[in-house]
Amino acid sequence: MKNINFKYGGVGIEFSTPLYRAGLLSREEETYKGHTFIPFDVIVSHLPPAPKYHDEIKEILDEGLVRDEGAFVVEATGTKDGKKVMVETYLYAPGCVESFEKAGLTGEQYLTGQCGSLFTKMFVNDDYDQTGLLSSDMLTYEECDKYIDYAAKLDIKLETEVKPL
Repeated sequence: MKNINFKYGGVGIEFSTPLYRAGLLSREEETYKGHTFIPFDVIVSHLPPAPKYHDEIKEILDEGLVRDEGAFVVEATGTKDGKKVMVETYLYAPGCVESFEKAGLTGEQYLTGQCGSLFTKMFVNDDYDQTGLLSSDMLTYEECDKYIDYAAKLDIKLETEVKPL
């Protein structure tokens, strides 16, 4: 497939943009006053680790989040019926607060974990026609539809729009 863009945005992007513009996310070695370092490694070494455990997440939520938002979209351009089009697929899922209320997880953990578990659920439910090694790009349209239906029951939804270019 050609001409595909994956876009993600949110609080992390706004935080990282000025760091990137200042060269502080570079992975190239630099020397300053006789010390060699990699800017990215210096920045990351000063960031707290992402919360992993229920109590850590709860403590952060109890303190109050400044913002809990993000966006994920996949854009693909091509032709349909001889006309140039862009297909945009948006992903909607619970944020951090709602994910914690539902499952005691952060939004990222909820989205990643639930989507991974659905792939396994489909094995258990004998929803696959294939045998052997299986990856998501090998699913039939029917299997993809079933996966999306399962995900929707967990408030993980996709919305696709086809727009003329």
